[in-house]
Amino acid sequence: AIIALVTEMGFVPHGNPDRIPSANAKVWGRYSVANLDDLTSAQFVYVHGGYDTRKVDEDPDRGVPVDALRELEREGRFKKLIDEVFSTCGNGGCLTEMKRIGEEMAVELKRRGATAAILPAT
Repeated sequence: AIIALVTEMGFVPHGNPDRIPSANAKVWGRYSVANLDDLTSAQFVYVHGGYDTRKVDEDPDRGVPVDALRELEREGRFKKLIDEVFSTCGNGGCLTEMKRIGEEMAVELKRRGATAAILPAT
């Protein structure tokens, strides 16, 4: 399998370059995890307003388990982890907007050859 990580947990790099809001998101982003075996709080945060993000902010792998997936990838349990995490914030999201975001993400995932997706969610 070629695995993608997709989340509505509000996972973003510090600075939130795509300005994903903590509620009612109409945008999404994709964030590089290339050459990363472990996510750190110096690199990534969570901007979700619907849950307490302190624990995932302390260790971003708790929400988006890049560390565990890299280990499985090295063991040959699957072919490849796509080097970007696809993210938005689902808190208070309008169904129409969430459907559009999901469809846009799906196009990109197919283009990258994803055959499976893991969706860590709140």
